[in-house]
Amino acid sequence: MKAQGDITVDFEWREGRIHRVRLCSSREQKVTLECNGISKTVFLKPDGTENMIFD
Repeated sequence: MKAQGDITVDFEWREGRIHRVRLCSSREQKVTLECNGISKTVFLKPDGTENMIFD
């Protein structure tokens, strides 16, 4: 899936809820993601990958 800011988003599901989100960006940027009532902010590096766990 693609998100605004040229971010590629992959989801891993567990028991019907999003468990892990992997973000890949072609440029440096700050991203805030809210999932399952949890909000997290990460700083993406160009051509880097960031994994976020939502338990």
